[in-house]
Amino acid sequence: MDDLGFEDRRVFERCSARLAVKYCSSDSYYNNDAETYNVCAKGLCLVTSEELSVRMIVGIWLYFPHHQEPLFTRGMVVWSKSTICNRYMAGIDLEETDLMGSYHLLKNT
Repeated sequence: MDDLGFEDRRVFERCSARLAVKYCSSDSYYNNDAETYNVCAKGLCLVTSEELSVRMIVGIWLYFPHHQEPLFTRGMVVWSKSTICNRYMAGIDLEETDLMGSYHLLKNT
């Protein structure tokens, strides 16, 4: 079990990283603020102020510290749950992005 109470099925190592995020879903036309809870090469966990539906497609802009341009990626929500203080967590399976190339940026967050 991982620290969120889920069976860990990841192939790649998870990196705890708090990155600022902007995202938009197939249900909204505006960018929402969020942050990552953790990241791996093919996925990430988002902390949001709204619940994301499982199978929802989201566009995600990841903001790395000391890096001018955000990294854009897309993914599908594979799980979602509520937490405390009207916050939600969602697991995102990234479509074609491989964050392994950005690992050096993650190590310094």
